[in-house]
Parts: sequence; structure tokens; C-alpha cells
Amino acid sequence: MKKSTIYTLFICLIFTSTGFAQGGKRDKVKALKTAFITNELSLTSQEAEKFWPIYNAFEDKQFELRHEKMKSYMKRMDADLDSMSEKEADCFTFSIGKC
Repeated sequence: MKKSTIYTLFICLIFTSTGFAQGGKRDKVKALKTAFITNELSLTSQEAEKFWPIYNAFEDKQFELRHEKMKSYMKRMDADLDSMSEKEADCFTFSIGKC
């Protein structure tokens, strides 16, 4: 039971993350996000020239960190799955490894 729950969780995460990358949806979302933030912050063109490179670098780093974190969870899951107790599996599943 615990194995199927953990596998289901990770399969859902994988499909969710790959779904955004298909069909240019990710680019569309990024463009809408950029327009929204620019509008909400009322950035001038000079401010936007300085802001967006910094923000994009931050977003790239956040994506990289999330990707590395997911890889470490997958590695941990592969290594510990057979020896994991029900309590550890529940903790890992519901809080994504924060226990």
C-alpha cells in the first residue's frame, strides 16, 4: 500500500511538471506572468531593463533547486522504499520529506 501511494504521488508530480512544458504552454504562461508583474509593479522601460534579468536569473535558480530537490527525493525513495516503515512512508508522502 505505501509503495503505490508514493509512486502515485510522484507520477502525478511528473505529469504535472511535464504538462506545462508541452505545446508552448510554459512560454505562454511566462509571457502572461511577465505582463502581469510589469503591470502590477508599474515598471518603466528603464526599470524593466534592470528588473527582468535579475528576476529571470532568480526564477532559473528556483527551477534548478526544485529540480535538484525532486531528484534527491527520487533517489531517496529508490534507496529507502523497501526498508521504510508505514509511518515514514506517510510522513514522506504527505509532507514530501519534511519529517
